[in-house]
Amino acid sequence: MIKTSPITLVSGPLAPANRVDQANAMVAQVNDVLATKVGLLYASGSTSSLAASTTAAVALKSYNVPPNTLTEVGQVLRVEAVGYAAGNTHSKTATLTVGASNTVTTGAMISNTISQAPFMLALDVISTGPAAQSSKGYGIVTTSSVPTLLLPTIMTGTEDFTAMLPIAVSCQTGTAGAGDIVITGLTVEVLG
Repeated sequence: MIKTSPITLVSGPLAPANRVDQANAMVAQVNDVLATKVGLLYASGSTSSLAASTTAAVALKSYNVPPNTLTEVGQVLRVEAVGYAAGNTHSKTATLTVGASNTVTTGAMISNTISQAPFMLALDVISTGPAAQSSKGYGIVTTSSVPTLLLPTIMTGTEDFTAMLPIAVSCQTGTAGAGDIVITGLTVEVLG
C-alpha cells in the first residue's frame, strides 16, 4: 500500500537555527512516504542462452529484491520471464524461482516443429504476513503450433521479505546444445 501520511509543512517564519532542523524533518517525512516501493523494480531485455557444453541447470537471468520491499499484507511481487526454445528434439526445461519456496516450471519442452518456440513463466507472490506468502505460478508454453496454458499452481511461501530475496530463471537441457533455451526478458514489479 502507498503511504498517504500527511507531510508537515512550515507555517510562518522560522528562526535560522530551526530552519535546518525543520528541513531535515520534512526530508525524513518524504523519505518515509517514498520508502514503500510500488511499481517496476527491475526489467532486463538482454538475451541470455544456454552454452553448448552443458546439460546442468544454469541460471540465465537473476535479480535480488532489496530487503523490506514488501512491507504490507496484500502487496504482490509479480515476476515474469519470457524466452524461447530451439526447434529440436532436445528435452528443455525453464524454471522461475522466487526465494526457495515459490517456483513455476515449463516442464519438458520438446519442439521439433517450431523454430524459436516462445514461452512465458510468471509468479505472483502475495504477502500474507511476516515471512508468509500465498503464491501462484502460471505461464504459456509453445511446443507445437498451438500454445499450451500452464494451469496455475498455488503455493504457500515462507520467504523473509526483511532480507534480500533472490529471483532466478534457470534452464536445463537433456542434450547439450547451444541456444536450446534463450531467455529474452525478466521483469519484477510490486503491486499494491
